[in-house]
Amino acid sequence: MKIKTSLTCLAASILFSGFAIGGTPVNYGSSAPAGALFGTETTVSGYAMYLNPDSVLADKTWGGGMAAEHFFGPYVGLAGSAAWADPGPDDLWHNYVGDLIVRLPIESLQLAPYALAGIGMIYEEDFNLLGRAGAGIDLRFNESFGIFTDWIYYVPDGGAGSEDGENYSTVRIGAKI
Repeated sequence: MKIKTSLTCLAASILFSGFAIGGTPVNYGSSAPAGALFGTETTVSGYAMYLNPDSVLADKTWGGGMAAEHFFGPYVGLAGSAAWADPGPDDLWHNYVGDLIVRLPIESLQLAPYALAGIGMIYEEDFNLLGRAGAGIDLRFNESFGIFTDWIYYVPDGGAGSEDGENYSTVRIGAKI
């Protein structure tokens, strides 16, 4: 069931992204103007994620989510995301996070490595504070479709280490339009 939910989230993001695939492709090594792929933009993405809890109370599991990002230029942006995973019996984790993203576009390779840091909340049995930081790569096929992958480390409850607030990490892969 967990894998089915994650694959459904990923398939939906690819399906909705398919409407934008007809954009003008940018050739490798082209003399595209700076910011052609990674300029001021707003994107929406869907992703599958693998959850790796540090806790003995939770299992490694799959989940999924969606995000919206706005970049004010090629380097700095803000994002909001929501993710869900089922790490154990009678458990469903909901994450709602806002992030600051800093990226370093390499237009000639059509990719942008990035780092993110954010704060939000996690809902298990009740809402708790959540901090996170991570890094990833955004690969663009044209100005309106790309894929990304990243690794993010989470610190619930401000790092208090309570049984309900164990640290964990995720690996995400998704598509963005």
